Amino acid sequence: LACRRVTSVPAALLLVVALVGIAPFPAQADTLDILIEGVDDAVEKNVERHIERMAISTGADGRRQLPLIRRSARNALEALGYYEADVRVTVEGDDDDADIRVQITPGEPVRWGDTAVKLDGAGATDPLFLAVLTRLSPTAGNPLNHDQYETLKKQLRLTAMNNGYFDADFRRQRLLVDRARHRADLDM
Repeated sequence: LACRRVTSVPAALLLVVALVGIAPFPAQADTLDILIEGVDDAVEKNVERHIERMAISTGADGRRQLPLIRRSARNALEALGYYEADVRVTVEGDDDDADIRVQITPGEPVRWGDTAVKLDGAGATDPLFLAVLTRLSPTAGNPLNHDQYETLKKQLRLTAMNNGYFDADFRRQRLLVDRARHRADLDM
């Protein structure tokens, strides 16, 4: 009797498969595409990133998640100053090959109003802090971007710590959003 060993899957993998109880080859997964319409590329990418963080199911489970998908899209839009966006989320297709369509009418964005940042104390005239402010301070009239505000705070803190200003602290750090007037003021 001539015996020959033929393996297309490494023996170690078969052992792991046997122990864990999973199939050695993935089953055909249901596909789910997210289509985002009505906004520019930067806003679309932010909405997409927010939605992709969710574990979205296909089929009936996916349909039940529509309110959560809508809320996630709205959060992404608000982060970029779009507080009055109209967001419509629908599922198209069958359970095995569904598309989630997110239709967005962004509306008027909230724009930066007063953006002055006041530095006090020994670092008030330090060129390192002034460079951070020049590079990262929001510009009045530009659309609000919450990440820009958070990045500015972070860089001011890092600059303080890295340059010996160990007692540095924000006396105030507020972002005041007036949705009715489409205006955001920085109080720092």
